[in-house]
Amino acid sequence: MAMTSTATDAPGLTGASGVAGAAAQLPEAGAAGAAGEPLPPASTPASAGAAGEAQSVSVPPMAADAGSGASEPPLVAAPEGCAPPPDGASVEEINALNTVNTLRAAAGAPCVTLDLNIGKAAAAHCAYYALNKDSAPECTINPHYEVLGCPGYTGTTPSERMRAAGFASSGGGGEVMAFLNNPARAVQTWVDSVWHRIPILDPATTVMGYGSAEDCDTVDFGPNRRREGLSLVAYPYAGQIGVTTAFDGRYEGPMPPAPTTGWPSANPISLYGQQLVISEHQLFVEGDPTPVDHTWLDPTSPILPADQQSLLRNVVFMYANQPYLPNTTYRVRIAGTYAGGNLLREWTFTTGAPRRMRP
Repeated sequence: MAMTSTATDAPGLTGASGVAGAAAQLPEAGAAGAAGEPLPPASTPASAGAAGEAQSVSVPPMAADAGSGASEPPLVAAPEGCAPPPDGASVEEINALNTVNTLRAAAGAPCVTLDLNIGKAAAAHCAYYALNKDSAPECTINPHYEVLGCPGYTGTTPSERMRAAGFASSGGGGEVMAFLNNPARAVQTWVDSVWHRIPILDPATTVMGYGSAEDCDTVDFGPNRRREGLSLVAYPYAGQIGVTTAFDGRYEGPMPPAPTTGWPSANPISLYGQQLVISEHQLFVEGDPTPVDHTWLDPTSPILPADQQSLLRNVVFMYANQPYLPNTTYRVRIAGTYAGGNLLREWTFTTGAPRRMRP
């Protein structure tokens, strides 16, 4: 299994959140893979895919249990205050939307809406990928870009495919892919990464569409037209439980800067805000005054390659150099300034069971 994301229509680039990037893969729950392939799944309940999942409030409650491969998936509950999906949306599309919005609401981001035409584009792209990945691998060298003349072609770039499907807007805010055919787990898998998390939780994201095929999930995003205002969006969010303990950046492309101790690290912590200038960033085990060593990423970080700096538009990341201790509460403290003035955010979250990592 794997996962990828793209954020621009620049040929050959994949990434997240409307900025250049590259394909990514996450470990187990996820499987290893080469850069340029979609990211893998995260294990459930104590993990959360590259977007996340686990005993945690991250994964919205479902109306009923369903075993793997059930013909009718259980319905993910909608968070309060979000617009309902449009008439005609499938259970899978509703589950993708409600999982995204539950995570966004908990983290402090406004709801996004579901566009069925974007979903048609995403579904057609998944069908293209599923059709060609084994029989014509030259058609899927970059999972986000289709090759004219290959079976199932509907457009080279995500924005071209969205326009072809009837989405009446120019441009796009990116694309993420996973190979699960499970919308809730795919969203969590994306959130439990670095670059793939960005468009899922970006407060500027306004509209999305979900499509799937055999072993494929795709979310395409419309252009980021919302004025971000003074929103501050943190993840893991305050009070979250069951947070995944580990992250292996070797399976994300572009690979984030490795901790000084090497991979795996802890699950990344992110904070979105306009005009962020951070002067203090600390992580503690709750009750212990000793700071936890961590890796810090902002556009000026000396360890960040130049081609990754544009990925950090109004968002910063930190990840402990070692995986989190299981079933442990951590405290985050970030201070500085942002568009709204002085910034001081301090919050806690609690990890879940250890995450099984692939060698």
